[in-house]
Formats: sequence, C-alpha cells, structure tokens
Amino acid sequence: MSYRKTLIYVWNSIYKRKFSSSGADGADVLGGLGSGAGKGGGAGGTIREAGGSLGKYGAAKEEEYFYRKQRDQLEELNKQLEKRKQVCKHAESVEHMDDIIQKNRKRIARLEKCLRKK
Repeated sequence: MSYRKTLIYVWNSIYKRKFSSSGADGADVLGGLGSGAGKGGGAGGTIREAGGSLGKYGAAKEEEYFYRKQRDQLEELNKQLEKRKQVCKHAESVEHMDDIIQKNRKRIARLEKCLRKK
C-alpha cells in the first residue's frame, strides 16, 4: 500500500464518522452526544448533563476540539515523515557522490601511474 493510500485510509478511519440512520446530528439509539444524563448521553460533565441544545453545543465543541487536535497531530507526523524522506534522499545522494569520488580517485591514481612510467 502506498504512502498516499495509507494516509487516506488512516484519515478516513479516524475522522470520517458514520452516523446511524437516526439522523445526521450524531444521535444514535441510546441518545445523542449531549442529550443529558440518563438518556444515553452519559455523565460527560455538567454541560453534557444539562442536555438540550446547550448539551449538544458543548458536545459538538468537545468533538471539534479533539478533531482539530488529531488533525494537528497528523499534520505534525506528516511533516516529520517528509523531513525523514528528505534525509534519506540526501543520504542516498551522499552515497552516490562517495562512489563517484572513489572512481575519480582510482582514475587519478591510474593517470599518475602512467605519467610516472613515461
């Protein structure tokens, strides 16, 4: 699997949310995020316990926060990966140049040997 396909797969598995058929607002059979305590929303804090639109707003803000945090972490990982790729390219180029230098040193040695014979 290529690097690009792997990133797309990870992105889709982390960030794309598939909601149940109950609605696009993220509500499921047990109750939506921020729907209040005792309704399946769980005790996620006082804002979520309040339920109603304030609970949904708080839950949405929390989800947004973690979504952005994960996105930033993924961007940072991508930057680190790009840096590592550049380092690998430079290392390959250094090895290639070392090979060229060795070949040229051998040529110089042969030429000097020929000059000494004359």
